[in-house]
Amino acid sequence: MGKLADEIRRLTSDLGARRLAEEVEKLQQRLDACCPPPVPVAPASPDKPKES
Repeated sequence: MGKLADEIRRLTSDLGARRLAEEVEKLQQRLDACCPPPVPVAPASPDKPKES
């Protein structure tokens, strides 16, 4: 199981919530395979002020 399902299992004994977490993980895997999450971009270095 994935991270979400494990966390839900620790938080509740509700079988419906656990099943829902499993389904969400399946959908997220399919979505990530189709449309991968964006790669984080390193922040641009701040421009140095012009000295006169």
